[in-house]
Amino acid sequence: SLYISMGEGGNSSQISYRLRQIADVQQQEKNAQFPTFTSSLPSTNDNVLSRILTRFVRNSDEFTELVDVTLPTMLTTELQKSKNNEGGRIGLVVLDSMAGLFRVPENLQQNQKSLYFAKRSNILFNCSAKLKKLSHQYN
Repeated sequence: SLYISMGEGGNSSQISYRLRQIADVQQQEKNAQFPTFTSSLPSTNDNVLSRILTRFVRNSDEFTELVDVTLPTMLTTELQKSKNNEGGRIGLVVLDSMAGLFRVPENLQQNQKSLYFAKRSNILFNCSAKLKKLSHQYN
């Protein structure tokens, strides 16, 4: 899996910490729901978390580069690893807080808004088309 956090603030260590929190809460809920069954099993959080790659994208330019270059390279590399039994392929890509990249800046002047909206729409359309293509290409 690949978890991509977008927008303001954050870094890979904060993403990892947040994923650990989510996994721990999920494990606690399972333990509460099935106490007899889960108490006899080892915790799988470390195993699950070790298979999640994380990335942080600060702005729309980095997002475009991720979709155009980084993501196809990662998908190809991980697919090749899985064919050689050296690791797993990426089966899930999570784009967290994508809207944060495309919020209208507060200092944007009225006469600049239509150009900003057109540029933003173009980026979103192109990236979504590329993501769809990657989805079909890498199943």
